[in-house]
Amino acid sequence: MNIKRYIGKTTHEAMARVKRDLGSEAVILHTRKIKQKGIRGWFSKPLVEVIAAVEEKQPEPPVDLAQQLQSAINQANAEQTASDNQYQAEIRDLKDQVGNLTELVENVIKNIDVAKDAAKVQEANASTVDVAGDQVDAADTTSAVNPILEKLRAQNVSPAVVDEIDRRVALLALDQADNMAIYAANTGVVIRDMIGEPYSMESVNGARQVFFFVGPTGVGKTTTLAKIAAKLSLIDEKRVALITADTYRIAAVDQLKTYSEILSIPLDVVYEAEDVVAVLEKRADYDYILVDTAGRNHKLAEGKDDLKALIDAANQAHVFLVMSLTSSAQDIESILKSYAFLEDYKLIFTKMDEAETLGSLLNAKYISNKPLSFITNGQSVPDDIVEADADRLTRALLGDSYE
Repeated sequence: MNIKRYIGKTTHEAMARVKRDLGSEAVILHTRKIKQKGIRGWFSKPLVEVIAAVEEKQPEPPVDLAQQLQSAINQANAEQTASDNQYQAEIRDLKDQVGNLTELVENVIKNIDVAKDAAKVQEANASTVDVAGDQVDAADTTSAVNPILEKLRAQNVSPAVVDEIDRRVALLALDQADNMAIYAANTGVVIRDMIGEPYSMESVNGARQVFFFVGPTGVGKTTTLAKIAAKLSLIDEKRVALITADTYRIAAVDQLKTYSEILSIPLDVVYEAEDVVAVLEKRADYDYILVDTAGRNHKLAEGKDDLKALIDAANQAHVFLVMSLTSSAQDIESILKSYAFLEDYKLIFTKMDEAETLGSLLNAKYISNKPLSFITNGQSVPDDIVEADADRLTRALLGDSYE
């Protein structure tokens, strides 16, 4: 890894030098403010020091064509030898099987009477087994599997959530528990109630709204933010500004900068909580401020305090916890636990188009009891995002069982 130190009068100047020297894949390891050396440092503003690194590309070794050719010849010879050995082994096995079969036939002929008696015993035993099997089959039919609950299990809905749904459905129709049509309809009612109405971003009394997008790495927070920004700006004709606190990778800032240029909306970069306050004052006349944050490894506690400080600095900001529908039930539960330090947040799920099942959505809603807001189903900005409509999601979970 190539590690270098850069100094600038401002953070922007230092980061520009990093990008120019190391490229957009550079990783910021450390930033701090330092004083200039000597007497000048007493009267001048502090400088900004940035430690950055980039992975060095290893040169590929030269290709030895002669060696490759010889290796290919050796491999072909080895495969041919193995094939010949296998053929000879199969011939030997076949001869052994013929010999064993001959010996078996001779023994049967010599003991024909014993074989007849054994056949009679086997026939009697088989009749007993058939009777027992009929009894087992009859018993199985009395404990039929509930097809509605099986559909939910196939969607990777957790056992705890399936049991809770079954309990609530039973309370709706105590005297008609065996009617599968009624059970299916009531299951749809219960699931729709569990999902609830989607959270709306509409402002209250025209007040400016600030939304932070948080979540684990790789779930598509930045793309989701861009989709919502495009909808608010282009369709709803609102004044939208963007902030990014994801300064760990320069490429992340560049991605959001590209979206801001396409949408013709301003973008500010912040490094600490006090920067958030300054930007919000500068963008006081905007309707919506959308803040992108760095992805966190939900298995580590690192970064919680910094993230909470950023959110608290915005004063009564809203938070979207962004998760992927491709995550397992165990990962969803772990992510929700790792963000429990946030008292209030709304849920956004991404990658519906890539997910095989939708159980993660219902599991997260049940565990967190937080409102759902949006579902994304592709990479296209701004098209591939919809509100978390309870009816549509219930149909997706139950299929033809829900009308």
